[in-house]
Amino acid sequence: MCTSKMLKEIGRSTLYSIVDGYNYVCKSSRHVGISEERIQSIAKYDYEEYNNWIKSSKVIDFSSLTLDETIEFLIFFHNINFSYWGNPKWEIETKKYGKLDGSLAMLYVCLEILKDNDFNPENIARLSFKDFSNYFNVENQISLLRERYHNTVFLYSDICDMLRKRNLSTTYDLFRGLCLNDEVVFGFIINNFGEFFDDYSRYNNHKIPFYKRAQLLTSDIMNVLNDFNFSIPKTSNLIGCADYKIPQLLNKLGVLYYDDILTSKIASKEIIPRNHSFEVEIRANTLKVIEMISNITGATRMQVNDTLWLMSQKLKKDKDIPYHLTRTTAY
Repeated sequence: MCTSKMLKEIGRSTLYSIVDGYNYVCKSSRHVGISEERIQSIAKYDYEEYNNWIKSSKVIDFSSLTLDETIEFLIFFHNINFSYWGNPKWEIETKKYGKLDGSLAMLYVCLEILKDNDFNPENIARLSFKDFSNYFNVENQISLLRERYHNTVFLYSDICDMLRKRNLSTTYDLFRGLCLNDEVVFGFIINNFGEFFDDYSRYNNHKIPFYKRAQLLTSDIMNVLNDFNFSIPKTSNLIGCADYKIPQLLNKLGVLYYDDILTSKIASKEIIPRNHSFEVEIRANTLKVIEMISNITGATRMQVNDTLWLMSQKLKKDKDIPYHLTRTTAY
């Protein structure tokens, strides 16, 4: 079992590797560029007075959950929080919130699954594919459903093994006793759940790590611990979450610009293969923009990240530039 010091080193070195990776890609980018002039224009936004992205959704009332249940929810959710685009886009109908799609629909579905299974890791690990799939709209099925199911049962089988070996009850018990900061929590996720949160690409024969979901899970756990009055450092060492919504916004604002070939592919909604230079350059330059805004404003990178993501949710689906389409479990 790794100590807090060991986990912190794992987390810190992995975060450093993300920075090295996106800097390498940005220096070599052929299809994506950054307008420093436009960055100055969006640096005026108040990135420090932001709402955490999940709380802003109002789909989950965390005040009704215990700390153990909340951590269970976050791990369960982020383990399958990826790839929502489609035609038609996956959506569900709810009594309380009406129609939900994308990550908001997934928040709702994950909470229903966990409630029905008493937030019990053993019950989750035993879910059948039929039972799992019934929570998703069968008529308009979500993409990569089988992959989401495998991620769920295999992760929770591993979690149950860890709990049994250490004579523990809940997933949060695995974190108890650690000196919690974001590097330690991130290191814990990479060290124990790395297979399910792995996220790196190849670019010019270089390994380029991103770890989007692992970082977002870490950020959400840290926010929750603060809500439960833990003494958590306010500084953040996380880098940012490279997905498809934030670059869509940055492209609309003129901060990210694409060459004619990439612009045409995105406009025509052509699928860009995973690990293609188009995709890697979009993700890497997105992280570089987050870094630049953070340096100008003094906000943490995750404050910048969450603010930009919330802004991206206001884009008009039929009127604005579409986002790039890559089918992947990374984001």
